[in-house]
Amino acid sequence: MSKRGKNVPASKDSIYGIIERDGEGKFIASTHGMKKGAVASATGCTPDEAKRLLEDKLKIMLKIERASLVLTPLNPLEDHQCSLLWTGS
Repeated sequence: MSKRGKNVPASKDSIYGIIERDGEGKFIASTHGMKKGAVASATGCTPDEAKRLLEDKLKIMLKIERASLVLTPLNPLEDHQCSLLWTGS
């Protein structure tokens, strides 16, 4: 048997948002507009920290015990700088 995709489908009550890396290397996670028109956001040093802080903030705002958050990266979260040295021939 072959394994299927490793991505777990999001639950129906998921909250969608975005995550991006700013110029200083910090990660900003924010949600799209919610019912009351409020937008929640959080900043962290790593993508996981930003997501965790945003989940905690949403739990307080929405008065729920569990928050299922699906974040879409706007730009590459990792900064891979591969340098290729060209040797003149």
